[in-house]
Amino acid sequence: MAPSRLGSVLAVALFVVPGAGPAAEPARADSHGDPLPDEARARLGTIRLRHGGKIRSAAFTPDGRTLLSDGEDGVRVWDLANGREVRHLLPDGPGTGVYLATLSSDGKTVAMIGIGGGTLGLWDVASGRRLHDLGRRPQALTLRFSPDGKQLAVGLGNAGVELWDTTTGKLRHTLKATVGYPFSVAFTPDGKTMYTFGAVETVGVWDVATGAWLRDIRGCPNIVHLLALAPDGKQFATIGLSAAGAGIPRYDPDNYLRFWDAESGKEIRRLDVPTKKAADGRQEGLCYAGYLGDGKTLLTAAEDGTARVWDVASGKELRQFVLPQRLTVYSELGVAPDGKSAAGVAGHSALRVIDLGSGKDRVPLGGHEGDVFAALLSPDGRTAYTSGHDRTVRAWDAATGAERHRLSGDEQGTAALALARDGRTLFAANAAGRVTAWDVAAARPERRWQQDLPATTHPCVALSPDGKTFASSSALGDTATGKERQTLQQLAGMSFLGSAFVGDGRALAAWARAADVGPLHLHVWDAGTGRLLRGQALDTFSGPQQVVSPVGVALSPDGRLLAEASPSQFIGFHDVATGKAVRRLDNLKDVPESLAFSPDGRTLVWGGVHDPSLRLVELASGRERGRLVGHRGRATSLRFSADGRTLVSGSTDATALVWDLTGRLRAKEAWRLPPPADEVETCWAALSGGDAARAYQALRRLADAPSQAVPLIRQRLRPAAGTDEKRVAALIADLDSDEFAVREKATADLEKVGEGAVAACRKALASAPSAEARRRLELFLEKQAKAAWDAPPERLRETRALEALELAGTAEARALLKELAAGVAGAWLTEEAKAASERLARRSSQ
Repeated sequence: MAPSRLGSVLAVALFVVPGAGPAAEPARADSHGDPLPDEARARLGTIRLRHGGKIRSAAFTPDGRTLLSDGEDGVRVWDLANGREVRHLLPDGPGTGVYLATLSSDGKTVAMIGIGGGTLGLWDVASGRRLHDLGRRPQALTLRFSPDGKQLAVGLGNAGVELWDTTTGKLRHTLKATVGYPFSVAFTPDGKTMYTFGAVETVGVWDVATGAWLRDIRGCPNIVHLLALAPDGKQFATIGLSAAGAGIPRYDPDNYLRFWDAESGKEIRRLDVPTKKAADGRQEGLCYAGYLGDGKTLLTAAEDGTARVWDVASGKELRQFVLPQRLTVYSELGVAPDGKSAAGVAGHSALRVIDLGSGKDRVPLGGHEGDVFAALLSPDGRTAYTSGHDRTVRAWDAATGAERHRLSGDEQGTAALALARDGRTLFAANAAGRVTAWDVAAARPERRWQQDLPATTHPCVALSPDGKTFASSSALGDTATGKERQTLQQLAGMSFLGSAFVGDGRALAAWARAADVGPLHLHVWDAGTGRLLRGQALDTFSGPQQVVSPVGVALSPDGRLLAEASPSQFIGFHDVATGKAVRRLDNLKDVPESLAFSPDGRTLVWGGVHDPSLRLVELASGRERGRLVGHRGRATSLRFSADGRTLVSGSTDATALVWDLTGRLRAKEAWRLPPPADEVETCWAALSGGDAARAYQALRRLADAPSQAVPLIRQRLRPAAGTDEKRVAALIADLDSDEFAVREKATADLEKVGEGAVAACRKALASAPSAEARRRLELFLEKQAKAAWDAPPERLRETRALEALELAGTAEARALLKELAAGVAGAWLTEEAKAASERLARRSSQ
């Protein structure tokens, strides 16, 4: 036989398979010109000036052309000419994050502490090489280089401040504060003196060379939160924190600056800064202050993001503008050495660089500026919608990633999205329970209504297939008016986690938890009447996860299975009808967080907490089909298209990716070419194999070549034949024989009949058999149910062949599915083929 081309097709597999090398292909780019992941059709947003998670701080290099930022996913180096990433530094390799980081004033060295082990290290920015390992410092609160970069101060709270020699990597001094303990430190411009502050109303002054305490500066009425030194070192400015509230105090920043003479430690003057009132009525305070350039001007920034530039000598305001984000007392701004630009965090995981003269972006990029909370596709797959941490909802061209328009943001954000089947109305729910119905063509709101949202709940809006009914965490309502029809009383007092309409929309399922511990509860209602059909606590899985809330939950499209992502690193499945725990996917490489079933229910995609890869699992085998690699941050939202050919994933990296699941992007010119007969045969053989990734590529190849695949499948896959009912009845009767040998033989023969005896055995079990017969009937049915999870090779081949036919969706493929659906009623193959035919019929009617 001639060598098969299957090897070449599978070598450019749709997913990254362990051990498989990357396939060469022409570079494809997103709308900003940056490379796309191999399997992604489009990127919604940009990776420029974007981290994979929360950003903590940013700093300019001395020439002002490069920016360094540190976040949960490491330190990233950016070219400010275009916002492109130059380098990515990680403290302990892939999968690790940064707890604290700081840049030396010459821009050549980074000090950072990893999240996992808390190890402090010094790194060369240009090469990415580790220079020194300074040991574990998990309790560190601050890191600061001296102006010449030769010393590093490490604030350790009540353990004092360590001074390290960065050239040798040796500890020089440990300084113990005389009053309180410092959170922060600041060096004078000459590097000879260091100030400690942050926990009390006192500023400590230290001799850097000897580590000796010199004096304390007192007189500030509040805790010194921030200390900004003038470039000449002769004065400094402070912002204080005052305690407010009973019990655990809330610390509010002052709305004024105090200026101090560095030599005498005396207060010189006070600068009152106008600030706004917060929603709770308190006066918002200052979060940042820093001298600019030569020290003649000073920048302040308040909680509401209002920034002002002041003349230091006169105290006169020169100009003001609004920063791209609200600030907190923990926010940090990076100011360029020339005092002309400032960099800050916008929306959690994005950076904005502002020109301090005009208040405009130096690198205008667009796209979301924080976590993408929800992402979905229109029914025709041409438009994608996303909502984000930046309180905006956006519409995108799903093929190119170009932003079409932005729907007005919600001041409380938009956490959940649902799209009507006709694609004309988008429903957006915010964290306070308000739902807005948007006319997506006109980009305007049609109506709004308020849900009675419990405090312990996840924002959610689910739509019935006909688009006429919405479901929230507490009610069923009319989408045309927003009025509630029925209140779901059974969820009162529970922590609501999600809901979905089941099948044709006649039923609504919702899952919740009674407390932070204990099992999930599942309730199912008649969507038309609101009548509770059933409500139950689901079985818990063995192990410590019994007392830990699930990270994510998903309902299969047919409403039969509920998947639960456990912090104990497994995914468990519940039978919705019985509430029983029926299966676990164990030994996962990460903690699963987000979950989604494919429309045919044959694949589960999940994203983890640490690894940004998306993993697709075949339910019939429980094995991984492959991985989608391309996000910088963890997945926050996963949604398949109606035909299962596309997946859209939202992430903490402020982007969404539209993934093509057909394999065409990797196979390129080999795709759509008629395969030779030997390749089709090889694909058929691969369908029964234990290599789920290889089998997946084989069924995708068959689906892409229906003219060759459908005739082959018709030859190999026959409709389920009928079962000899009289023989099955006799075998069931023999299960209660007085002779052990007869009972054993009847049990073995029933197992040979297999699924053809399931219906009769269920009927017999319902007719109150003897204890012996009941035991054997239950054992037989359990084994048959297990076959759906641990399918033998031939069942796997049939499952995958049906999937290939449904994916192909041609007239010939539909005809064969109808032939298979005409087999004996109740047989597995018959029911699966019938379900696939019905799904295709629904999609073609939309």
